[in-house]
Amino acid sequence: MKETLLKRRKTITLIIALLWISAMLFPGAAFSAERTVEVYVNGKSLTFGDASPIIQDGRTFVPFRAIFEALGYTVTWDGEEQIASGEKDGFKIELTINSFIARVGSEETALDAPAKMIGGNTLVPLRFVSEHSGYDVVYMSTQNTFAIGIYDQYDMDPIPLRAEPRQIVGRVTDERGSAEPGIPVIAVNTGSTDTEASGLSSEYGYYSIELPLSTKGDNWTLSPTYEIQYHGKSYIGDLHADLSGPVDSLEGGIRTLTAAPITGTLFMEVDASGQSLWNPSDIVITLSSKGPLLDGTEGETIVKRASELTGGIGVPLLPIGNYEVTAHYMPNGAIPVALQLRLSSSDELYEGAVTPRFQESAEGDYYLGIEVKLND
Repeated sequence: MKETLLKRRKTITLIIALLWISAMLFPGAAFSAERTVEVYVNGKSLTFGDASPIIQDGRTFVPFRAIFEALGYTVTWDGEEQIASGEKDGFKIELTINSFIARVGSEETALDAPAKMIGGNTLVPLRFVSEHSGYDVVYMSTQNTFAIGIYDQYDMDPIPLRAEPRQIVGRVTDERGSAEPGIPVIAVNTGSTDTEASGLSSEYGYYSIELPLSTKGDNWTLSPTYEIQYHGKSYIGDLHADLSGPVDSLEGGIRTLTAAPITGTLFMEVDASGQSLWNPSDIVITLSSKGPLLDGTEGETIVKRASELTGGIGVPLLPIGNYEVTAHYMPNGAIPVALQLRLSSSDELYEGAVTPRFQESAEGDYYLGIEVKLND
């Protein structure tokens, strides 16, 4: 029963989400013949026939029957009472034409706009609140198309993309192919490096860049780097496009981008006076995350043995974040001994923990610097 209820909530919240997105993207306007809406349910295109989604007064209305049947509901219409109903696994949703109240299961829920009868079709607003969402809603807006993807689990093919004039569209992923949200993508006019246009990848990695008219030419390239602000500091990572060469703005283009992770290295100087035999791996470093990381995710505690690196001793490939650092002297099989630390190039007293901040080297690498004392 609990699983069935969750699926019901997923369905409701899913529809609310897709309608909220479209209303935000196209406030106060109705869809024109030049702009089409494409909906994909679990990778399959949904056909609306003569009943298409519309937007009126900033609110989105969709054909009740087409959406709910695609989500597995049995749809009925009571012409006398003017009620559209959808039922699935014993769970029922009812909306009455021109009523601001919808019935969801056994409860009544207020709507911000009533259902409408347009051209003999029931169009309904479904921005009512549900508690949980287990569905994924993916959207992509272009000049002529607004595409929505609805998935039980987003592990299917992405929304199909198409090139349109004066627009670059695509998707940003990490090196494993997972979506990278919040990545700034910058297009630069090849005739003038001062002329730029930009976009930001969405929750599911999709981005869209509108290219302005330019007297400097019609060719644009994407910046090979991206920049993220974190605690008042800029961090730069590499951005690799699947296709090289410029995009002709008269034709538009599609570029899939891979964002390399932005990481740093902890380097430590070791005061080992009087300690004749020791290896870097004898020192275990613990980095306790304090707050969200650069990528917005919650950090985890990292425990690593130090190793010899190019340029010193330490721990490589750390996610950029704020950390409290502690260290232990712990040869294999030995009882751990807490060590004293301080920030590199510091005259401060050694302490049991330090909170270094990432710095940028002359080569553009990010690092934390600490000093560790093996003995008193």
